[in-house]
Amino acid sequence: MPAPYNLMGYSRQLYVGTAGSAATNRIENCTDINHDIAVTYGSTKKRGDGSTVPVATEKATELKPSISWSMNNEPNDAQLILLRAAAKLGGGMAIVLKERNSAGVETTIFDGDCNIKVSEKDPIGGESTFDFEGSPSRDYGRDPVF
Repeated sequence: MPAPYNLMGYSRQLYVGTAGSAATNRIENCTDINHDIAVTYGSTKKRGDGSTVPVATEKATELKPSISWSMNNEPNDAQLILLRAAAKLGGGMAIVLKERNSAGVETTIFDGDCNIKVSEKDPIGGESTFDFEGSPSRDYGRDPVF
C-alpha cells in the first residue's frame, strides 16, 4: 500500500448553481478556496453554593459554516458575471465544495444555498481579483449540509 501524501489546494473543487437547486457548474477561474466552520459557545457555568468561584464551562450552541474564494477578473467569465450580480442584488447561489482525497475518492465538504458577498482587489503590481464569501441561507429552500 503506498504511503499517503499531502493534499494540495487544487484537490478541492467549487461548484455553483441556481439557489434552490443543485450546484453543478464547476468554477474553473478560482484561485483560492477557504472553508470555515465557526462555533459559538454558550455558558453552562453554575453558581454553586457561593463558597468558591464558579468555574466557567461552555457548550456549543451554534455552528456557522462559510465558504470564501477568489476569482481572477476575467470580464467574459459567465460565472463571475453571475456571482457578481447575485452579490450586487443581495441574492443567493447554490454552492458545493468537494475534495478528492489521495485515493481519488471525491467527498462533498459543503452543499447549500448561500448569500453571496463580494469585494474587489486591484493591486498596483498584480492581477485584479474578486473575493467572494458565501454564508448559508435557508431562504432558497435547502438546509446546508457540511
